[in-house]
Amino acid sequence: MRSAAEIEKEHKLVKAAESAKLISPEEAPSFVAERLGFRCRFCGALSRHGESACQNCGREKTDLLSPYPNIFIGGREKSPERVHTTRITDGEREEVVIYERLGEKIRVLDQQVLEKIDAIKRKLPRRVIVPLERKTFVAASGASETELLGDVRHDPYGGHAQVGTLPYLRVVPGAVHEAHQGVLFIDELSALAYVQRFLLTAMQEKRFPIVGRNPQSAGASVRVEAVPCDFVLVAASNINDLKMILPPLRSRIVGNGYELLLETTMPDTPSNEEKVARFVAQEIRKDGKIPHASVAA
Repeated sequence: MRSAAEIEKEHKLVKAAESAKLISPEEAPSFVAERLGFRCRFCGALSRHGESACQNCGREKTDLLSPYPNIFIGGREKSPERVHTTRITDGEREEVVIYERLGEKIRVLDQQVLEKIDAIKRKLPRRVIVPLERKTFVAASGASETELLGDVRHDPYGGHAQVGTLPYLRVVPGAVHEAHQGVLFIDELSALAYVQRFLLTAMQEKRFPIVGRNPQSAGASVRVEAVPCDFVLVAASNINDLKMILPPLRSRIVGNGYELLLETTMPDTPSNEEKVARFVAQEIRKDGKIPHASVAA
């Protein structure tokens, strides 16, 4: 698992490797400048890539050459973004070179730079379980431990390399992982039962593995270690169900956070009646199916 800082560092290394030598179209080989749209293939004059017509002879730089004089064959070739070619080094070794258009300049990627980029990209994550760009507020009901702790989906082909789905593509993060560096809200905390122990472990360790929850599934043998889950827990429960909350979990909540007791009744005043009416109207609008109540109601 990589942190956001490590991923950002790797992307910077890739950009640094790709920011290789920049040359002008005059310094590039003539066929490269021609393919990239800088050199006119008729008179050989150089101009900006954004100019479709040659400033010297007035012809379209992308017109195809005709083998017959004074005959226009009516075709135009689109300029590619990059040109692949080879060159012979001082040691008489042939190496691959890529010329890439970068604005009005040409970037040269030689064999050493390409190998460095490939080595860095091999280390980049191939399967993003929890993306960086996501909602950091996650609401979970705790209806199942799969929703809260994650799972590995079943594959009827057993993860076969040719017909099945590879194990790392079947990993599903739980709510504790999706709420990393955010807020995890759990309604009816007391209904989690034994899953509260896993929740407590995730809060203490700030990391929790993802494993297959179904012993009869093909994902039961898959395990992803040390998935980060550093979150702020906000939980709700009825006062009558406090005895069903795990004592160590409640002790950690009270010790490191707050335990709030909300009032169950409120005075019957015109101000409170307006608040209730506003809340009902908001819920009706949110639902979109229930008709609005009348003033008399």
